[in-house]
Amino acid sequence: MVEEEELPICGEIVPENEAKKEICGCVYVPIRWFRMLAREMHWSFVFGVVVTYGISQGLGGALNKVGTQYYMKDVQKVQPSEAQVYSGITTIPWIVKPIWGILTDVIPILGYHRRPYFILAGAIGVISMLFLSLDEDLHIFFALLALTAGSASVAIADVTIDACVAQKSGTRPLIAPDMQSLCALSSSIGALVGYSFSGILVHLIGPVATIGYIYSIGAVGALLGAILYQYGLKDYPFRKLCFWTQLLFGVSGMLDLFLVLRLNLKFGIPDYLFVVIDTCVSDMIARLKWMPILVLSSKLCPPGIEGTLFALLMSIDNAGVLSGSWGGGLLLHVLNVTRTKFDKLWLVILIRNLLRVSPLCLLFLIPGGDPNAALLSTDILDTEEGESPETESIELAFLADNGDGKSATLHG
Repeated sequence: MVEEEELPICGEIVPENEAKKEICGCVYVPIRWFRMLAREMHWSFVFGVVVTYGISQGLGGALNKVGTQYYMKDVQKVQPSEAQVYSGITTIPWIVKPIWGILTDVIPILGYHRRPYFILAGAIGVISMLFLSLDEDLHIFFALLALTAGSASVAIADVTIDACVAQKSGTRPLIAPDMQSLCALSSSIGALVGYSFSGILVHLIGPVATIGYIYSIGAVGALLGAILYQYGLKDYPFRKLCFWTQLLFGVSGMLDLFLVLRLNLKFGIPDYLFVVIDTCVSDMIARLKWMPILVLSSKLCPPGIEGTLFALLMSIDNAGVLSGSWGGGLLLHVLNVTRTKFDKLWLVILIRNLLRVSPLCLLFLIPGGDPNAALLSTDILDTEEGESPETESIELAFLADNGDGKSATLHG
């Protein structure tokens, strides 16, 4: 009888203990993951990724995007088609990323291949943004010049850290998805913070709007996409994952069509709520679509030219962004979509969505095997590693233990 009376008590204690374990596990798993990355690739490498992707691209990119949109619309008074063209011009430094990659691979500064370019990128960014902010009546030409220089600073830093990620991905293919997840998580969290505060800053410094908060919801979606990839999809074959994410990317674009045609109101969904849902879903799918491409690209880079080849692969995508921006601007102009006329905007969105699913016919070119396997032959990896031991040390620290108790300078 005593045992029968104690059973309900035990039944109440066990679930409580399990709940505590689950909570502790949710907190400890990310910490353990970060510790694993720091152990495998050195803490300074992880720090460099977080700074470049989280602060420079995520936080800084979010503040810059919102501020630039309002600067073009309310200060420079440009039409949507013109804004698309100007936006494309500022992405040119990302198209010529192979140039920055070649510089970081073959032209060291004071014996270092990576660190001086981080410093150079930061200096260019600070100077260009100060030039833009100190003159309120700046001509559009000089404004574009400053914005393009600022974009170049972020592109140079991006190429530099991408070279390190690609080099590690070649030597450690099993954790290549983890490295790309670290990049994506850092970027998404930084963007979430940036978009959350951008609305307040734009309100205090210049024009008012709530677009920053909408973008912050999109950053949450991107963050969820990165987490979903890391903990659920990173072991799926590249081809299968690219097919479904690209298809969903095209379908999610139809949500914009619902908004433009006011179909959301027929279902009783207010515009603001629908925009929030649309942004979150679209950004999550876009992040999921992009993750396997990044992992695949990093694994294709041979040792010694990681910065150049990875930058070349990424510049292809950036060229697509530029052509899309200019093509979209031309389409808006042809269909006479302006700041006050939106009659044909639905047609622009429909054409965009059809173009989104067009790459599906080329997915047979993507490998369909094990995503954790190395794509380069072991002969290439072994030969290059044996010829240049210094290229293995891509950590961003100034000093590190070389294994025999002595300190060695790292030319990362």
